[in-house]
Amino acid sequence: MAGQGDIALAGHSTSETPSATRLPCAVIIATKGRPDYARRIVDALAAQTLRPERVVVVGSEAADLFADDGPVGPGALQPELVLAGRPGLTIQRNAGLDLLVRTGAFADGLAFIAFFDDDFLPAPDWLEACAEVFADRPDVVGVTGHVLADGIKLAGYTFEEAESFLDGRRPPTPHWTDRPDRSETEGAYGCNMAFRADLTETLRFDEELPLYGWQEDSDYTAQVRRYGPVLFARTCRGVHMGTKSGRTSGVRMGYSQVANPIHIVGRGNMKVSRAAFLVGRALVANALKSLSPPEFIDYRGRLRGSAIALADLVRGRCRPGRILEL
Repeated sequence: MAGQGDIALAGHSTSETPSATRLPCAVIIATKGRPDYARRIVDALAAQTLRPERVVVVGSEAADLFADDGPVGPGALQPELVLAGRPGLTIQRNAGLDLLVRTGAFADGLAFIAFFDDDFLPAPDWLEACAEVFADRPDVVGVTGHVLADGIKLAGYTFEEAESFLDGRRPPTPHWTDRPDRSETEGAYGCNMAFRADLTETLRFDEELPLYGWQEDSDYTAQVRRYGPVLFARTCRGVHMGTKSGRTSGVRMGYSQVANPIHIVGRGNMKVSRAAFLVGRALVANALKSLSPPEFIDYRGRLRGSAIALADLVRGRCRPGRILEL
């Protein structure tokens, strides 16, 4: 791998600025328990103004994947369906990256790899807007977008509701990704992020963060930030529907909210102050919202999971993989 500051856009020379509309890219979608959502996201990608060279959909078992019927009509994408063999966001994303390596995709000159959740609906120009950032700023190694609406803490949005945010029928909702355009961030938002291909060819997500992989995006962003800045791009718009099917249990989530930041600190990929903030915020939210929890989020389960993690921390046995025993 090239040294810090010496990485060029794959397949392009830094001596000239390539056209953003020509920057080749690939998309990886990890999916679990909702093949219908993954199918509709792939269909939406076919309408991107910058069409991806490859679209890889990774499930953990056959039931996660939709039927591979081939292109339906003119302009349809032919997704590559992959089984990772084990469930887990980080495992499945790595399986997608490994496929691209095995099939020579990086040697063909990919410029960047985008990662979308299977319930994230990107605006039709998401990939083109992302390519423009990489073309304008050769030093940039990662991009994450502006989420117009996020159903993760709500009951979730339907595809139709998501489309209404994208086409302007609904105004954007307040969200932490509403930052100044092209401002730096220490953590890309995992539902929609892209990284330079020459980094993703070798860097992998931490498979010690199982299942939902809480804060896996922060851990991966820290790895790539050793080579350059990661930016918010307001032009990369989308809606995170926050679908509740296929998500981990409240107990497991609450445990991960404590164990994962501590683990990432140990890897050198998160500041202690950041981890303390994340853990403290989760504990307060889980305690307060468990008093009258909404029906779509199990805050009482999260509080129990956080308490187990704290007890394990005292005993010296707190680790992310423990959720597989809960």
